[in-house]
Amino acid sequence: MDNEMKESFREIFDRLDGVDKSIGKMNSRFDGVYKNLMGMNKRLDRMDSRFDT
Repeated sequence: MDNEMKESFREIFDRLDGVDKSIGKMNSRFDGVYKNLMGMNKRLDRMDSRFDT
């Protein structure tokens, strides 16, 4: 494989690594949002049960 092609592949892999890291950060944020929503659901469930009684 010639140097030009190797360099092209290196650039592609570098970009893919950047995308992978960005997706990891997004997943982490979505996990936080999910946990917050689950906490809100629990609170709403408790409120529902209080209204039912």
